[in-house]
Amino acid sequence: MTLLEERPAQAVTTVRVVLVDDTPSLRMLTRLALDDTGFEVVGEAGDGLAGVNAVKQHKPDLVLLDLAMPVMDGLEALPLMRAAVPTARIVIVSGFDRKAMETQVMEAGADGYLQKGMSPELMVQSLTRLFPQVEAAIPAPRLAEEPAAPAAAADEELTDRLAALEADMEQLLYVVSHDLSEPVHVIKGFAERLARRAHSDEEGEFCEFIVDAADRMQQLLDDLLDYARSGNTEMPRELLDCRRLVDNVLAGLSTAITDTGGRVTVGDLPRELVSNRLVLNQVLHNLVANALKFHDPAVAPQIRIDSRVGGGLVTFSVSDNGLGIDQGQEERIFEPFKRLHSRDAFPGSGIGLAICRRLVERQGGRIWVEPRDPGSVFYVELPS
Repeated sequence: MTLLEERPAQAVTTVRVVLVDDTPSLRMLTRLALDDTGFEVVGEAGDGLAGVNAVKQHKPDLVLLDLAMPVMDGLEALPLMRAAVPTARIVIVSGFDRKAMETQVMEAGADGYLQKGMSPELMVQSLTRLFPQVEAAIPAPRLAEEPAAPAAAADEELTDRLAALEADMEQLLYVVSHDLSEPVHVIKGFAERLARRAHSDEEGEFCEFIVDAADRMQQLLDDLLDYARSGNTEMPRELLDCRRLVDNVLAGLSTAITDTGGRVTVGDLPRELVSNRLVLNQVLHNLVANALKFHDPAVAPQIRIDSRVGGGLVTFSVSDNGLGIDQGQEERIFEPFKRLHSRDAFPGSGIGLAICRRLVERQGGRIWVEPRDPGSVFYVELPS
C-alpha cells in the first residue's frame, strides 16, 4: 500500500466522492466502506470517459479512480478530470503492483495510489490524510511512512525480481493453476451455499457478487496461465494444410455461428505452409470468436477469412462487419487486460489478443488491425 502524501486540504467537513471503476460490486464495497465516515459518494461511473463526465457534473472533492477500464483507462482520464476540477484530489485505486505503477501514476498527477484488496479501515484511514479535518468513523492503526528508495536501487530490485520470476516460471505456473485456484473454488462454493440460505434480497445479492467475483478471478487465473505459457511453450513447425485447419476452427465455433446467425466465408488459403499448428489454430480461433462476439445484436455477423502469399510471407486476414475499433485504439486492444467495452456488455478478461500477439511474434511474425466501416480487419503475417 502506498501512503498518501499529506497536503493542505480544502475546508470541507463532508468529502464529496466520485467512484470510477468498471466492477459494480467493487464500487458497492467502496461505497459501504465510506458510509458514515465523513465521505459521501455523490457519483459513480463504470469507465474512464463516463468518469470524466461524472466529475464535471458533481465537482467532487475526491475521485477514486481505477486504472484498467474500457473506453478510457484511468491514466487517460486523470488529466481530463484534473482540468475539469483542479481542486479535486484524485487517488488511483488499482490491483496492479504498487512498485510497477506508483511512479507512473504520480508523474501523471495523481494525489495517491491505493492497492485494491486493502481493508476498508486502512483505505479510509489513508484517505483521511488528504482531508485531516474529517474524522473517520472507523479507527485504524497508525501507519508508518515508507522511505523512498533511490532510483538506481529500485531499478536493480525490479531487475532481480524479473530474473527470479523467469527462473521460477514452472513453479509459478503450478501455483497459478492449482494453489490459487483451489481457494477460489472454496469461496465460490460457500458463497453459493449462503445464497441458498439468504434471509433477504440484499443478502442474496451480496452472495451473487461473491460468486461473480470468484468466477472472474478463476477466469483471470486461467488467462494468466495461458499468457505465461505462450511465452515459454515450444513452437515446433510442421507442414500444415491451412484450409483443413480453418475448417477445424470453424467446426469448433459452430454453436456460436449458429446462435448468432453468422456467416463465415473462406477464400484461398495455402494448402502447404510450414508453421506452428498451435499458433495458427489459436490465433484464427480467437479472431473469428471475437468477430462473432463483438457485433450488433440486430445485425448477423458476416466474416471472411482470406490470405495472400508473397515475399517469403503469408498474410491471413479476418474481416467482419461488427462493432469495429475506434481510430487510436489499434494498439490498445493487444495489451493484456485492456478492454474497449464494459464487462457487463461483453464478458471476458481482455487477454485473448495479447496472447495472440505473443504467439505470433514468437514465430517471427506480426499481427495488427485496421478499422473499417462497418467492422474491422485483423491481419496475421507469418514467415512462409
